[in-house]
Amino acid sequence: MCIRDRAGVVGALAAFWDYMSEQDVLTSPAESLYSFFMIIWATLMLRFWKRKQAAIAGEWDALGSQMVIADKNPDFRGAEKVNVVTELVETYFPPSQRLILYIIAAAASLPFIIAELWIMVAYLNCRGLVGHKSFIYLDYFAKLSEPGEIFSSESPLRLIPSIIQAVALVLLSNFHKQVAVATSRMENHVTLAHQNNSVIIKRVIFDLLTVYVGLCYIGLVRHDISSLREYLWTLYLIDEVRRVGTETVLPYITFRIKSIRPPKDSSAEKKTVSAIQAEMEAPEYDPFDDYFEMVTQFGYVMLFAAAFPLAALLSFGLNVIELRSDWFKLTRLYRRPVPAKCGGIGSWYYVLVFLLVVSIYTNIVLFAFTTDQITRFLPSLFIAKQLGPEPVSEFIPRRHKLVMATPAKGKEEAFITSIFIIEH
Repeated sequence: MCIRDRAGVVGALAAFWDYMSEQDVLTSPAESLYSFFMIIWATLMLRFWKRKQAAIAGEWDALGSQMVIADKNPDFRGAEKVNVVTELVETYFPPSQRLILYIIAAAASLPFIIAELWIMVAYLNCRGLVGHKSFIYLDYFAKLSEPGEIFSSESPLRLIPSIIQAVALVLLSNFHKQVAVATSRMENHVTLAHQNNSVIIKRVIFDLLTVYVGLCYIGLVRHDISSLREYLWTLYLIDEVRRVGTETVLPYITFRIKSIRPPKDSSAEKKTVSAIQAEMEAPEYDPFDDYFEMVTQFGYVMLFAAAFPLAALLSFGLNVIELRSDWFKLTRLYRRPVPAKCGGIGSWYYVLVFLLVVSIYTNIVLFAFTTDQITRFLPSLFIAKQLGPEPVSEFIPRRHKLVMATPAKGKEEAFITSIFIIEH
């Protein structure tokens, strides 16, 4: 599920246009056109993905009722009932009862989500990213980022909030994972695939909030697209180092340390037994982290396309490294996975669709409210108000703080209608 190089090439062309025309993300029309292209590209990509997925599933007999029979949940319970169509006795569990279990599961996850959001808010305040008038302003934490304080931009301890936030969220995510697995089993699903999809949805909601809350606040609430772009650059670099380090380098060092111990018997038979035993003792592979990394990357590319057109190209390059890293991880560090039939990527497809739909609105907000681009595409809807002593002969970007563009009198409805049409 790698980000295609075509999107990366178009993003690189948008960045090249900015460089050659000496414009930035605030004024260049390239980012707006690129975000429109990305919406069309992602829609077609997901449509063709679904078609190809169905074709492969049909070719391998992984569609329909045979999967339900093969993937039956051994813990499924319910009342015996005759199916009016097949006239066979089946185990039946009422949807109304499962709905109650869904509500209980949501209530169990809610404290973790509240704690997660509180940690994120405290972190944003410690970084000095929250204004005094913001509804999430916390006086105690915000003062720690003021000049001369412990977490100010000049302090050598300014990275401590980032470290504390990362460690706290990882620990919280591990606890939430156990709750998600337990509540999904409690929901009494018919198949293991449905149970696994329930776990995926719970974990994805929690982890996506961890990844995107800070970015959305900077871009969509503060309307600071320059800081958003810098934040995305930092995330890409740090995230790739973290992934390769935690998934490959550290496990490889552990693997090499264990392999240093000499075997007691050097015979071929003993070596074979030792190799089999070592593989059995290796940790079991869980695909969730790899899926989530690709979904997160898709979100970076789509949600903030208007701010960071190089995201697709960076994703393509980093995925080349990740491909080799995952190959080594699967062949050397984890237990060999047991092959099993699968009709597709399950709930992950709907997560991608959700991110695509949300990206339409995030890019509209970035286009209309955080840059001057809408005033260039629809200049007849705006007037320029002078903010400084210099005469204004034409529209000057907001960053110069000489003029301010506001909807012209009688054009307010046209402005709102234009935004509505673009959104939909």
